[in-house]
Amino acid sequence: MGTLFKLVRFCLNVCKKPLVIRCAQSLPACACFIVHHQNLRGPVQVMRSMPVPPRPWVLHVFFSRAECYRQYAGFTFSQRLGWPKVLANAVSVPLSLFVSALIRSCRSIPVHRDMAHLRDTFRDSLDVLLHGQSVLIAPDIDYGNDSPLMGEMYEGFLQLGPMYRRRAGSALPFVPLYCSPARGELLVGEPVYLREDVPFSEDRARVARDLVDAINAMARSCGDVPEASAVHTAG
Repeated sequence: MGTLFKLVRFCLNVCKKPLVIRCAQSLPACACFIVHHQNLRGPVQVMRSMPVPPRPWVLHVFFSRAECYRQYAGFTFSQRLGWPKVLANAVSVPLSLFVSALIRSCRSIPVHRDMAHLRDTFRDSLDVLLHGQSVLIAPDIDYGNDSPLMGEMYEGFLQLGPMYRRRAGSALPFVPLYCSPARGELLVGEPVYLREDVPFSEDRARVARDLVDAINAMARSCGDVPEASAVHTAG
């Protein structure tokens, strides 16, 4: 990780203690960690709390200052938050400079939405995993969901499973994470694996469901889910 990331992480952890890792067994050295995005809170808590930060997946526009500026000024602040154009532009200038530098300092993996470049995302991720490092993915479809409970997730990232098995000869662990700032804990769930004897096209939905269920079970175990939400979800 780069100097800027280390400095920001140090400042965050001085201001507030990092989450305590709660894991039934030791953290795997090489895994695909899955966290509920929660409007960026999940990835931030993981990156500042884990002793060895994983390599996060980040949308490619945030690597370039110019593209980051267009994203913030043209969408995030103006359309999503409804800010006046002048204010959105003024805030986006310094923020895009800082964020793009921080994203690169995190040694993030750029995520491309177009199929022509998406293969680069998987190639880079596989290279990271084969070198014994971990990746961090927040695959929420609704990344603005602030609820402790995770909703539906994109399943495409699970393609890393068969790719890793072909190259490494072993199964890639997909490890669910849940961040509970209220309890000051980062919970690490049991790894979920794609089954070798089941076609990927048939097994991916099961793995995605198991990951969501595990994250939501950890949220309930922390007492972070309001009773009404827990009853509604159970029903």
